[in-house]
Amino acid sequence: MHHVQRVTSFTAQREPLEGPVTKLGGQPVWMQEAEWPISPHTGRPLRFLGQIDLHPTALNQHDVAYIFFEPFDAQTQTYLEDNCAVILQKRQPTSTPGPTGPCYSEVSYLLETAPQVEPHWRAVEDQYNLCDGPGQLSYEMVQQLYAVPKIGGTPISDATDYSTALSEKDWFLLLQLPERGTHAGQPYDTPFEVNYGVEGCGYIFFNAKERLVFSDFFSY
Repeated sequence: MHHVQRVTSFTAQREPLEGPVTKLGGQPVWMQEAEWPISPHTGRPLRFLGQIDLHPTALNQHDVAYIFFEPFDAQTQTYLEDNCAVILQKRQPTSTPGPTGPCYSEVSYLLETAPQVEPHWRAVEDQYNLCDGPGQLSYEMVQQLYAVPKIGGTPISDATDYSTALSEKDWFLLLQLPERGTHAGQPYDTPFEVNYGVEGCGYIFFNAKERLVFSDFFSY
């Protein structure tokens, strides 16, 4: 079983933030000095998506993960595979001035989360493949349970079976983030467009042992 932080709401913050926060949008709240990552595809600075305090997650690391993720390049109007970087910095009680760069929103959104327990990847994938069958959960119910913004847990995708594509024991779902409007009207609807495509979803995976990052996305 996996311990998950399911996002229940995104709350806009108009004032500067301090310390090891978990948020989307705005500029990074740096713990230490840093260099802004460059896209391996375009040679330009990557867009900042958000940051996650790893201490309260299932990883229980004393780090903050800064996520730079840009699946769509507006300048060339092309989708880019694995156009992502994650910077880890040790948690500090206060922030440190650091570089600024392109971001999805000038406003920061704090993530309010609730703990949840989910089955292993294979079990959820089987539920997903069998949904709407006799005695099985409906497609809508599986979506409500698993296809939501969350930190940790089981990735749900209509395009990739991650239970076979990745080793579950090595890879942690750092962030699953559906496109804005996927959960329209709900407080946990993503507060800005990420440009995956229609009703798409993005995934950031982190291998803590090897310090590797893998990103993916899909759309209809």
